[in-house]
Formats: sequence, C-alpha cells, structure tokens
Amino acid sequence: MFQRRKALTRLPWTQDEEELLIRLSKQRLPVRKIANIYFPHRTFPSIKNKLRKLKKKHGLYDHDHRDLKHEINERWIKEVFMQKGRPLKILDGYAGSGGSLIKYLPYSNIACACEINKSNFEMLVKNVLNFINGKIVNEGHIGSFKVVEVCGKGRHVICFKGDIERVASLLYAFKWNFDFIDLDPCGSCMFVIPIALKLLKAGYLAVTYGQLHLARLRRLDVLIKECPWIGNHVTMSETLKFLIKWTVYEGLRFQRACDTKILHVDEIIPLPRWPQGIVRVLFRVSTSDALADALNNFEREKAYIDKLVDAIRR
Repeated sequence: MFQRRKALTRLPWTQDEEELLIRLSKQRLPVRKIANIYFPHRTFPSIKNKLRKLKKKHGLYDHDHRDLKHEINERWIKEVFMQKGRPLKILDGYAGSGGSLIKYLPYSNIACACEINKSNFEMLVKNVLNFINGKIVNEGHIGSFKVVEVCGKGRHVICFKGDIERVASLLYAFKWNFDFIDLDPCGSCMFVIPIALKLLKAGYLAVTYGQLHLARLRRLDVLIKECPWIGNHVTMSETLKFLIKWTVYEGLRFQRACDTKILHVDEIIPLPRWPQGIVRVLFRVSTSDALADALNNFEREKAYIDKLVDAIRR
C-alpha cells in the first residue's frame, strides 16, 4: 500500500542561512555533515531541496559533471552530423542558459530551444546572441509562450519560454521535424518522450534519466508513475533498465497511420558518482511500416539494454 506524504510546517530560511549553506557547499562539505553540524534544527530533505534551489540560482547546479556532459554532447552531435552529412535541425527541450545548445549550434542551421525559467531564458537568449554574433529578428508571443528569434552566421535559433510538452505539441501542430532532440531535465522527462518521438522521423534522441535520484530515495510511488514496470525491491541498475526499456516501448505505442517508431540504444553514459548520479542515453530513432518489425526490435533491445547497463556497473 502507498501512503500519502504528509506536509510539514515549513521553517522559513533567512538570508544568513542561505549564504552559509551555499558557502559550505562551495567548500565541498558533505550535505549530511552540513546538516548535522550547522542545521540540526532542519530536516535533511529540506536542506537538500534548499541547496538544489540555491545552486540553480547561483549557476552551480550540476557543476561537478557539467564539463563531462558538454563533452559527451559535443561528441554525440558531431557523430550525428557526420552520419547525416548536412546541417542539423535541433530541439533542446530543457535549454537552461544554453550550455548544451552552444555545443550543438556549430553543427546546425535551424535550432529551437525551450526554457521555462525567466532568468535562465534571458541568459539563454543572451548567450545565443553572443555565440552566433546575431540579432533578434522577431520577438513576441504565441499564446502564452514568449518567442525570441535570433539570426546570425547563417543560423536561425528560436527560443521559447514555456513548458516543453506544450511547446513540442505546438511544433508538431506546425508540422516541424528535427534530426536531434535533447531532453536533459533536472528531474524527469518521461511525459515528453511521446510527443518528442512525433517530431523525429529518422533522427536521434538524447535523454537524461534524472529520476534515478528518486530510486535512491525509494520514491516508488513516483517511479511507478514514470514506468509501471518498476516494483518493490528493485536496484538502481534494474530501475535504469526499466526506464530505458519503457522509452523504447513508447515507440511501439506511437501510431500515425502505419508508422511505428523503432528506437535503438546507441550509448549509455553514467555521469560521475553512479549509481547515485544520473545517466545520459542516446537513442537512434527510425520508422517502421510493420508493427511486427518494431516488436521484434523491442525484444532485441531489451537484451541489449541489459548488457549495456550491466557493463557500466563494472
């Protein structure tokens, strides 16, 4: 049986406490030690949540593995560019301030980026302008979305301020399609994958499984909502296997006339501190007219995923 989580009375954070917390974090002290010594009056989850928000505010979130992630992204986009043999159409679903997008732009002539946070969105537009030495050619709104179009050096970049699921639905309604889609959230992007697959006919999908933190915290209620195959007493590796297999399975559920998606796992990259950290996976996406072919591919991929995940445990 699942039990509802009870809300606790929140103790407001003072500015002095916030400054102390971020200063201690920069000294790389373990969060558990910070909690025990400096904040014994607060719960451990409360401190972790506040630290996550402060790191985002100060541009320190995912700082430990940011360089590695950008190195992986650049290698992936270069490989896709060589395989396609032409400039790519790219969608960065959780663009942030544009760190990954900047790595992609040398290989693209048309790119879309989505970010819901106001300050990150403003930094995203600024970074794109600086990188392509461009200018804003259009700025306005489509419904509730703020849209900024930037052109420069033969590139056209459209920045959307809004929720990626709604932005992707809008792009699908406008009959857009992409060669490469990056879904790199702070948490989960499983709910976006079905609409993202609609925007890929024959391309690549990069996914970050950030919800592995939930597996470490044993939040099975949330994980089962993410992937119904996950059950009690699963390990981190088993959870990862189920999440990747469910992503491949989403291709089977995609239906448009006789068009079914086939997903092949190209590479699984654990970021530092696995199995406590997050994992990046690159999928190669194609279409199949026959559901039987897609089902056969799914059976082959399940065994291949088990092999790849077992390999990163060593």
